[in-house]
Amino acid sequence: MNTKIPFFLLSLPWLSVPTLLAAKPTVDFTKDVRPLLSEYCFHCHGPDKKTRKAKLRLDTEAGSLKDFGGYSAIVPGKPGDSELVFRLNSDDKEEIMPPPKTGKVLTPEQKKIIEAWIAQGGKYEEHWSFRPIEKPTLPAKRSSDHPVDRFLEDSLTKEKLTLSPEADRITLLRRLYFDLVGMPPTPAEADRFLKNKSPKAFEQLVDRLLGDERFGERMAVHWLDLVRFADTIGYHSDTFMEVSAYREYVIDAFNENLPYDRFVIENIAGDLIPEASNRQKVASGYNRLLQTTQEGGAQPDEYVTIYQADRVRNFGNVWLAATTGCAQCHDHKYDPLTIKDFYSLAAFFADIKERPVGKRTPNLTLPTAEQEARLKELEAKLAQAEKAEKDRKAQTDGKKKEMLAKLHGLVDKVAYAEPKADSSADSERIFVEDAPPTDATLVDAWKIAQAPDPVFSGKKSIVREGAGNNQHFFWQSKSPYEIATDGDEFFAYVFLDPIDPPKQVMLQFNDGTWEHRAYWGKSLIPYGKE
Repeated sequence: MNTKIPFFLLSLPWLSVPTLLAAKPTVDFTKDVRPLLSEYCFHCHGPDKKTRKAKLRLDTEAGSLKDFGGYSAIVPGKPGDSELVFRLNSDDKEEIMPPPKTGKVLTPEQKKIIEAWIAQGGKYEEHWSFRPIEKPTLPAKRSSDHPVDRFLEDSLTKEKLTLSPEADRITLLRRLYFDLVGMPPTPAEADRFLKNKSPKAFEQLVDRLLGDERFGERMAVHWLDLVRFADTIGYHSDTFMEVSAYREYVIDAFNENLPYDRFVIENIAGDLIPEASNRQKVASGYNRLLQTTQEGGAQPDEYVTIYQADRVRNFGNVWLAATTGCAQCHDHKYDPLTIKDFYSLAAFFADIKERPVGKRTPNLTLPTAEQEARLKELEAKLAQAEKAEKDRKAQTDGKKKEMLAKLHGLVDKVAYAEPKADSSADSERIFVEDAPPTDATLVDAWKIAQAPDPVFSGKKSIVREGAGNNQHFFWQSKSPYEIATDGDEFFAYVFLDPIDPPKQVMLQFNDGTWEHRAYWGKSLIPYGKE
């Protein structure tokens, strides 16, 4: 609008406000007016700065009331003084709106709707999703006292229509089953209902189906579609992912009639609830229901942003009933959301611990009630066995320390025995030298560790390493040990690797044969006899 129209030109004979109001006494902005403004006006006088003309906005109340130097597009209560009304009805091709080149023309009835709205005050309304919920006034009672029926009958009466006659019982039965459980009744279920002559038979059937597990499954279908539930990842190979527990959570939530506020909290942040239960953690799996990729060449940083944007878009659709996705690239034209709002929302999902690229494995064990009880029973038995083992080990360690103390005391007192020419009748303890006799023939590779290398007795020790069946021995010594009596004792010390111990350690000596041995572990070496 670049020209000022004198107000006396707006007082035209075809503008009769009382007539307009009589034709349509109440005009609803959201239902009747906004669609017209959106279709015919917003392209040139709407939220898009790039296409806006004449610095006029008709998508906001403030813009429609803007003073252009003595005139405004809308003068509340005065359609005859409103520039918008004049332009809609002008005969001048340079002034009429919408411009003829757009090919858009309002019908006389549509023009009257806008005029009547301005006569009523020209008030704008927020979209219904942003307005507080209000309880509507019930229309007058007619044939039914049910609130929904009263609204339906009121609308039908205005259109000079009436309610259809009540359906027969079989039709009602089928409709109810399909609506509540998504499948027809079985012959037995149908027969049960048809034989019930109670005046409350239908209400009883409704209650029974609302308690049927299939009701939750039927209701969950719609919700799972909204939150893009799938058991494959979507991108690339589209491989399987385990998210069935979330589906079961939604089904149970409907069947239990879980309060909506709890449902919202558990879905968005169930894992952040103090001492969250497994069920609440499963509910927060909502945040994992999106396409992911396992493609080898995918860039993790790129997919972090892709996932965040997906979550913000879905959050808007599901929880806000708003298309937040538009604000990913620009300020929203119709909803009060900016591009800054979009990426601020993304911050709420930034702490989700998720691999951006690669296979996601389940990280939560979800046993059944029976399995949970069995697990607790086994855990109690395990704890009892571990305690018994701990007590036994403490007792064994005590005895070991006691025996080692005695043994070390004995070693300190007894010199390493040298071979004796004459044996006595008294029993004797013989300790094997840490190194073999110097005059013996050694078989296999002998590795001798000397102090300060780790040794556990004397100053030397024999180190044995290898795989499979290993042995080393010496023989043909000119100075053999002598065991004089049956009471003599022979000692050797063996220290094993605690991380990878051998399966058997065997000690053998030769008194003319090799049939004298003792071993630790399994009997796997067949040489000799005990």
